[in-house]
Amino acid sequence: MHPKYRSHTISKGTLDIDDLLYRCFGFVCRANLPMDQTEMEILAATERCMAGMVYYGNPKTNRKKRMRLLTKNVFSMLERISPRGCFFGIHPGDPGRVGFWPKSLRFQQ
Repeated sequence: MHPKYRSHTISKGTLDIDDLLYRCFGFVCRANLPMDQTEMEILAATERCMAGMVYYGNPKTNRKKRMRLLTKNVFSMLERISPRGCFFGIHPGDPGRVGFWPKSLRFQQ
C-alpha cells in the first residue's frame, strides 16, 4: 500500500459496526489499492453480503453476521494491505480512531 496512508484515519468518533463497515469498505473501494485476485474476490463477496443484509436481512438479527463480516473480511483485508511498518486497527492512544498506525505504537504504554 502507498506510504501516504501511514497514520491515516479511516474512521473517528464511532465504533458502531455499521459505521465502521461502511467507512472501511468505502475506503477500500475509493483508495484504488493494489490488490491481488484473492483480495478482489474477498472484496466482491463482502459487497454481495453487505447488499444482501441491506436488502433482504433484518438488521437486528444480523448483528453477529455484520460483526463477523467486518472483522473477518474487511479488517483482515486492511491489515494485510497495511503500509509497510504499520498495522490496521484501533489507535492505541485514542480508541475512537480506526486506521493505519505505526507498529511501534502497538506496544507503547
